[in-house]
Amino acid sequence: MGSYLLKNIKGWVVFGILSAVCLLTYQNSLHNPFMIDDHTVFSDVKIKNVKFLLNSFVIPTHNPEHGQSFIASSDYYRPLAYVFYILSYYVFGNDPFGYHSLSLFLFILMSFTLYKFIEILFKDRILSLLTALLFAVHPINVFYVDYFGSIHSLRFILMFLSLILFMKGIQGAHRILLYSLSLLCYVTSLLCHETSIVLPFYILFVSVYRSKGDVKGAVIKTWPYFVVFLMFILFRFEITGIPGQLSSNLTHFDPSKLIFITAAFSKIMYLYFSKLLFPDFIVFGWNVQPNDKFFYIWIGGLFILCAAWYRLFRAGAKNISFFCATWMLIGFLPVTVASLLIPPMGLIIEPQWLTFSSIAFFLYIARGVLRLYASMNKRFVGTAFILLCLILISITRFNNWMWGDEIRFYDYWQENIEGFNGSHGNDLVMGNIYLGKKNYRLARYYYQKIARSGQPGYAAEVYSNLGLIDFRLGNLELAQKEFLLSLRSNPDNAFALNNLAVIYRNQLNYKLAKEFLLRALGLDKYSIETRLNLAYIFEKESNYRKAVRLYNENLNIVPYEERSLLALVEDGVQSGDEASVKKYSPLIIEHVQNPAVLTELGSVLAGSGLISMASDAFGQAIRVNPRYEQAYLEGGKLLANTGKYKEAIRVWQIGESVDPNDPGFRDNIAKVKHARMD
Repeated sequence: MGSYLLKNIKGWVVFGILSAVCLLTYQNSLHNPFMIDDHTVFSDVKIKNVKFLLNSFVIPTHNPEHGQSFIASSDYYRPLAYVFYILSYYVFGNDPFGYHSLSLFLFILMSFTLYKFIEILFKDRILSLLTALLFAVHPINVFYVDYFGSIHSLRFILMFLSLILFMKGIQGAHRILLYSLSLLCYVTSLLCHETSIVLPFYILFVSVYRSKGDVKGAVIKTWPYFVVFLMFILFRFEITGIPGQLSSNLTHFDPSKLIFITAAFSKIMYLYFSKLLFPDFIVFGWNVQPNDKFFYIWIGGLFILCAAWYRLFRAGAKNISFFCATWMLIGFLPVTVASLLIPPMGLIIEPQWLTFSSIAFFLYIARGVLRLYASMNKRFVGTAFILLCLILISITRFNNWMWGDEIRFYDYWQENIEGFNGSHGNDLVMGNIYLGKKNYRLARYYYQKIARSGQPGYAAEVYSNLGLIDFRLGNLELAQKEFLLSLRSNPDNAFALNNLAVIYRNQLNYKLAKEFLLRALGLDKYSIETRLNLAYIFEKESNYRKAVRLYNENLNIVPYEERSLLALVEDGVQSGDEASVKKYSPLIIEHVQNPAVLTELGSVLAGSGLISMASDAFGQAIRVNPRYEQAYLEGGKLLANTGKYKEAIRVWQIGESVDPNDPGFRDNIAKVKHARMD
């Protein structure tokens, strides 16, 4: 009876099952903070304004962070990734919960499209469901929800859809439409991430597999996908430095090292397969150098693997074991190409590059479970499968916990990730994490560790960050030297120029400060911070018109940029421009989620006699963060100054319950009570 129900299960029921299982698996990750590259993505202010949507499609220049394209896009062309980030920021802002929820939803869709693909290919709903369940709970896929990897989930959904539409298109009505949609899905997946490039090989293999070995017919059906493949390769070569890099590598290539590269490739395969078979917590990447002294073992392993594949091929190309083996090996094609492009770096692999390949593993395990179910005690096999899923869920949930703190994650990473131990890149990340947490002692330790190594590639950023630490600690003379060292390494470091200008500004050397700020703005015209610092100088020089123009330019880049809005209100108060005050104050109250800015606005408005609007600002600050004590303190003062003593005392009492150690609440309550007695 149960088998009959599963064979006739509806698609929406499967989606519900996958949703429930994925929610159980990833529920404890939804409140995790942003991690790793998330910070880099959101540091680009263009992400925060939908007007820059078309900038996603701008071909990057040599200095993309200073131009129209997006940060970190110089080596890639992933326009839909940035479209996705912009739209996500428009909906979720700075709230990680929204992004993780979206990532989880897309991961569920990704698991469901995997189910549909296997169902259509093998016409077996039980096999499809078990494959999708194993895929959904396996720890190797934790990246897609814990990391803001939604764009990767989206590209895999598009790749599955391309395959599904191709299979539907070659066997029935609406052939041209479905075929065209399949090609469109492939092109779209390429614009999400370049590793989608391997899809034509999968489509060719599926076509051969379904046609029982008709290679010629399969090539005729799939050639347009390979045309797109070649066009994308040529485009990537045109916009990146790959041709020069490849030429240099081939020029200096030592043929005697080919065997070591092949051995490293074999080791990469082993590492990936081992994590599929024996998942032991976080897997983020491997870097295998082609210098293993046991290279002959890895070569032997690769030979055995090829021999096993050939035996499966001889046993019958329609065999599901042959399908799984071939499908998985196809996924290593991009790694093979990478091994030729970047041999000095060793072979690098990240699990999400091989996710499409890994579905063969889950398919093979699901098929094995069904065979055991047919030949053994059904209750025992069913219980064992459920237990396996629960074990995988437990490991994945541990991964979620590990990802919940950057320091915890990177400590684990540096100790356990193959090939990355001792990396200066990791030291830089650790320094940045501690800098973000304002743990300047440990941040300085990691930055100085890199500085002592004399690595020129990191000098500009390291000295910039050391300068920022000393600036914040008040060591201005040392900070100035460190910013100058950063500029010596990279004269176009806009961050160092901006911070050095702030030091000159504080020394009242406005002329030199403006010179550095204008240089920084010329390098990065989207810099909010640089305009704020330049506007500050113009205000000191009583040139309010130029300051206001700069603040409005900031708002044109990032709508409702809180510091610019607050500055416009303060300038309006100072210049007696009540219209500006009434224009910008409601925008802060409605759109800003920073209680400190809202409280400051309330104080400015209260000092200008705009009591009602000031009260709204304090109230909103408390709603945004009920534990922000300064809002209670200043809000109570506003009430007391307007004669509402009972209300003021009540507000201060609430504030005192938030922070009993702040004497300001007790002092103000005592003053009001004493004044009323008098």
